[in-house]
Amino acid sequence: MALLRPPDTHAEAALADGQECHWSGALPEDVVRDGGASMNASPPLPLAPVDEAYRERARTNGSRFLDAVDAILPGIAAKRFETEAANQVLGTSIAAMTEAGVFRALTPARWGGLEMEPAAFLEGMVRVGSACSSTGWVGGQLNVHSWQIALMDERMQAEFWADGPDARASSAYAPSGTVECVPGGFRLTGRWSFSSGVDHSAWAIVGGIVKDGPDGVPEARSFVIPSRDFVIDQGSWNVAGLKGTGSKSIMLANAFVPDYRTHRIVDEYNETSPGHVLNPGPLYRVGRFTIFWSTMSCPAIGTLAAALEGFVSDARTRHGALGTGSAVAANPYMHLALVKAIGAVESVRRRLSTTWTHNFDVVCRGEPLSRTDRTRTRYEAADANASCFEAFMALHPFAGAGSVLSSHPAQLFFRDLMGMRNHGTAAREQFASIHAQTLLDIPPPPFDPAELKSLLHHC
Repeated sequence: MALLRPPDTHAEAALADGQECHWSGALPEDVVRDGGASMNASPPLPLAPVDEAYRERARTNGSRFLDAVDAILPGIAAKRFETEAANQVLGTSIAAMTEAGVFRALTPARWGGLEMEPAAFLEGMVRVGSACSSTGWVGGQLNVHSWQIALMDERMQAEFWADGPDARASSAYAPSGTVECVPGGFRLTGRWSFSSGVDHSAWAIVGGIVKDGPDGVPEARSFVIPSRDFVIDQGSWNVAGLKGTGSKSIMLANAFVPDYRTHRIVDEYNETSPGHVLNPGPLYRVGRFTIFWSTMSCPAIGTLAAALEGFVSDARTRHGALGTGSAVAANPYMHLALVKAIGAVESVRRRLSTTWTHNFDVVCRGEPLSRTDRTRTRYEAADANASCFEAFMALHPFAGAGSVLSSHPAQLFFRDLMGMRNHGTAAREQFASIHAQTLLDIPPPPFDPAELKSLLHHC
């Protein structure tokens, strides 16, 4: 019997694969972003409510996706330590996730993707994370990058999904390189770090600042680069936690990027990304940072769940003092830490499902996600990551002296949870403050088109 209960998932409906979306209802009035339109943008493309067929297909695809994910978990879990030693997700795990449909989960239906409900996708990433933290991390990240491609120019989408719906792009959003404007596009030079899963990606999305944008002011953009135009620094990922993510640095030297392979944060702010015309489904109106933040919390939830399963299994029979002392299971101080940890992981897992069921329901009704919904979702994601780390650390003193060995599963869980807790999406204090300011009607700082983090306050 499983120790931890996953949230309920949709298991009904049987619509045919590839069914077309049918839109119903009148278009709502344009939504004006906080502070009004900006940077000479076109009016945002209005959301439209979807009929029940779209929602049922999203649920059905999500249910089938979870079944497929469950089937690959034992093979991935068996290679946790091998993945860490390889300094990247194993090719066999990538192949298994591809076969299960992981990399097409958020791909638009028009490109052969599943375009599933977000709650099922996120639960799937929790489950992959329970099998291997690094594999879950990479599986989730590469998916949200595909989600971003769906917001971009049709030519970019056609190139990206030319060979099928399982295309993958890594990312390095910090604008650490230089961007030069040239006829038809840009030339990029420099080094971008922390590109998770880059060894298994045909593309990379990097961040950069265009010093003299179309509106005469600096602006931040994402630039999509094919793998032939960058070099991976294979010696750059020397870390203690999340080693298996292979989050290596990439280097570009005067790489040309046509304008259509870029994504302006001004368009994200104004809800005028060109891909909205091609992919009008509600999945692509939840906000990039909103779904990205939640995705990054999934492997932490899964890792704690796996750690607790392992701890309980071991504690049932382990005795202290090298097996000569009292039964660990009889320690009342451990009991409290254990049940609190179980409560913590079940709580954040259930909250993730509830929040994203709500978010998807809102956009399916043709309504925009409110700023409160978005800031709450990001806070909850950061809080989940932090809570899982803290719950593990409260229980870890009872894991025994053997847990100090680098080959002990608890050590691997610790290393990976520590790595996740230090990621920018886990800054619980920062995102608590942003969400609280929203609740208290404190105006956000003015939108800055040159600062990617400005989207965290507005979108």
